Amino acid sequence: MNKQNKIAMIAALASCAVGNLMAGDFNNFVYGDVMLAFRAPSSTLLVDAGQVSTLTSLSTNQSYTIPGYTSANFTSANTVNIPSITSFNGLNWSAIAWQDDGSLFMTRARSSSNLAAQSRAWLSSGGYSSQELIINNLYAITAGASAVLGNAADSANTATAVLEPDSSSSSFYTDLSTSGLSFHDVIDPVAAGLFNYGSFQGDTENTTPNTFSTSGSSSISDLYKFSPTGSVSWLGYFQLATNGGVTYVAYPISTPVITSITRSDSLTTITYTTGPYGTYTLRGTTNLQTAGSPTSWISVATLANSTYNSSLGSYNVVTVQDTDSTAIKFYTITAQ
Repeated sequence: MNKQNKIAMIAALASCAVGNLMAGDFNNFVYGDVMLAFRAPSSTLLVDAGQVSTLTSLSTNQSYTIPGYTSANFTSANTVNIPSITSFNGLNWSAIAWQDDGSLFMTRARSSSNLAAQSRAWLSSGGYSSQELIINNLYAITAGASAVLGNAADSANTATAVLEPDSSSSSFYTDLSTSGLSFHDVIDPVAAGLFNYGSFQGDTENTTPNTFSTSGSSSISDLYKFSPTGSVSWLGYFQLATNGGVTYVAYPISTPVITSITRSDSLTTITYTTGPYGTYTLRGTTNLQTAGSPTSWISVATLANSTYNSSLGSYNVVTVQDTDSTAIKFYTITAQ
């Protein structure tokens, strides 16, 4: 796909979100605003995508296009020597948010070789005090974006999408806001690849392949919430398309798997994995030839959802039993 086509598609994706997900404002950044960042070697596009509560209020498997930016924000006129982002190949991207109760939201990249599999969840944090330290570092990013806006850095910048320099040594920060820092300087404070926002446990960025724009495959990062107590929950995932558009899918349904079936007399024991969200139903039939679609098989039980085991990096296996005296029975799991 050529660059012109990519630009047109980004604009279309952004426009269809109007009325569904309202963008924020870096001049009035507030608790709960989602910050989406696209980082190239010498510059970063920051997007205030609006309140995280809009994302968390979505229903299971519901998706929305992230608003607040268009192709013009990437490919600026470069009037003040801030390099444009001219390619989505090898691009680093992430999303973060925080709330006034100390809750923290961080993304983690999925493997590009297995986009269907959830990333390994972040470990439980130290709770409110440690998350507050990270939040203080994050606020420095918003001050930096506001400083660039105040310096009229580029006519393509808007209150919701700011193309900023890679380094805080730029005059856009030092002239107007000594507390404002670039995104890169905050996530990598000693330029040693720590990506820790001052104290975070790992890298929240996802890096697209060098052939991303022509590969046809998306780039996916899961969104995790750290509560004030430090517990971690998986909320959904962001998906970056090869044209630069980003959608968010809330509370996604995972592919259910029957891991074993054993039978003793008329009692069948079935073990399985699902996901933490969605409704899963165990269904059975005694005749595959006349059973029809699996969704029409007789319902045996509504299944308990699996929970994610962070130490194992997988979902816990759950057990259900079915009593049936027929000689042969086939089972499947449907999800909705």
